[in-house]
Amino acid sequence: MTELSPTQMEALTLYMNRQALGITQKQIAEQFQVSDRQLRRWISSDEGKEFITGQAIAVAKESLNDVLSVLTKKALEGKVPKWTELWLKTMGILNASEMEVNVNQPDDSRSNESINSEIALLKKQLGIEDNAEPKKQPLKKTQDEEIETLLAQLKATEKPSLQ
Repeated sequence: MTELSPTQMEALTLYMNRQALGITQKQIAEQFQVSDRQLRRWISSDEGKEFITGQAIAVAKESLNDVLSVLTKKALEGKVPKWTELWLKTMGILNASEMEVNVNQPDDSRSNESINSEIALLKKQLGIEDNAEPKKQPLKKTQDEEIETLLAQLKATEKPSLQ
């Protein structure tokens, strides 16, 4: 692998920013007095790809604090998707204690009368009389308790052994 020359690095930097600058790949090639094909070779070479990736990472690092600040502010306002909020918390950027809890209450248009009739129906189904405690269901025995009961019954029915 050969190193890129300063001219190639400058051309690749322009190539990365061509959309923002409003220039075409052909114009970049003309500016550096190389063919469009030669510029494509520089771009697609391992060195070119490595240079472009490195520059993109450097740009991203420069703006990362600004991006994270905006995301954090929007998360605190409740204006980001849940995954963004969770990612910010996971990265330690956003504290759960800073979050505002928004509880969306469902629209319940039932009247008091209909709610009371639902309660009465549920009480009837549960066997609860007004101002009475609910009927207690017998507790199910655990397997161990059932085994102990069966062993006790078995012992009670055993015939004494003859010796």
